[in-house]
Amino acid sequence: MATGFDGFPEEMFRFLRELKKHNDRDWFNANKERYKTHVVAPMVSFIEAMDGRLARVSDCFLADARPNGGSMFRIYRDTRFSKDKSPYKEHVACHFRHMSGKDAHAPGFYVHLEPGDVFFGGGIWHAPPPVLIRSARRSSTRPTTGSGRRGASRFAIVSAAWRETACKGPRKVSKPTIRSSMISSARTISGSSASM
Repeated sequence: MATGFDGFPEEMFRFLRELKKHNDRDWFNANKERYKTHVVAPMVSFIEAMDGRLARVSDCFLADARPNGGSMFRIYRDTRFSKDKSPYKEHVACHFRHMSGKDAHAPGFYVHLEPGDVFFGGGIWHAPPPVLIRSARRSSTRPTTGSGRRGASRFAIVSAAWRETACKGPRKVSKPTIRSSMISSARTISGSSASM
């Protein structure tokens, strides 16, 4: 199956390493063509190649290869409420969302690439409470693999509340129902990570 995707080039990771050292608008603008050639173009090719593969999983997941407004996340950081005012993300990522969703908060798959690390995950980012409660209840009634976590032999289960406050999980779900593989504060990701 010819896909037109030959892998992510070393130049992409070199660009991201340099961006980490020079995360400012002047440097980025001077290197914007490198960004388009070595970061955007390979990611667009990857997204195009994933379209057919996703269709084998389900025809409900979208692989939108548009470099703006599609599956690829923007390089620009939202710094409005952050102490870190670095204008650019130091990684590249894409999201293959469910067709019924309108944005990155829809169920889907996530791919994250940065120098030294690759992450693949699936789930929902900031699920609304009713969805979170249904997911928690459904997960508590489904069978698991030997280690007590569904698919634990294949994927590392990562549970984290990505803020400093402690999170107790969704209300209306009994404590025995909430497990480490649950979405605590609507932000847990099940996925696999590999160091490079």
